[in-house]
Amino acid sequence: MALPTSEEDFNSILRRIEALVASSYSPDALALCDGLIAQEVTRRAGLRARADVYASMRLKDLQIVDLERLIALGDWEPADRFHLGIAQWRDGRTEAAALSFRRAVEIGEAAGFGYYTDASRMHLAGVLIQLGKKGEALAHCRLVADGYECHLPGGVRTKEQLM
Repeated sequence: MALPTSEEDFNSILRRIEALVASSYSPDALALCDGLIAQEVTRRAGLRARADVYASMRLKDLQIVDLERLIALGDWEPADRFHLGIAQWRDGRTEAAALSFRRAVEIGEAAGFGYYTDASRMHLAGVLIQLGKKGEALAHCRLVADGYECHLPGGVRTKEQLM
């Protein structure tokens, strides 16, 4: 696959991947992702997209591997850590998920990016409850705005419900 020549071309490839996944043409979607991964400038986007394709195929291990590869390229995006934490939690890797959510909070706070900070705190609190660390979970919940709600495994939960 040739390197995208414009932002529009790049976005067109990403939309095509999404459309292929929605139509259950995962091998074609994976091929487009591989083309993006082959190019240094689009590698991060390709890994994100391929992780999403693997998630849609319920291939958790491959999804996690790609998200870990993405983070190895540079751990500065809270969304990457957040999505890795979700994948790890769904795969039963609660300790690893807790570490990923903690890192997402750190990165989000440093960047002043509240969306992933708050969502990561809520997910972290959920994982900590599962790990039996209720005091630590409560401390993280207190840092989230009252009434904040988030999609957690099992459904939408508010801060107050977690507390």
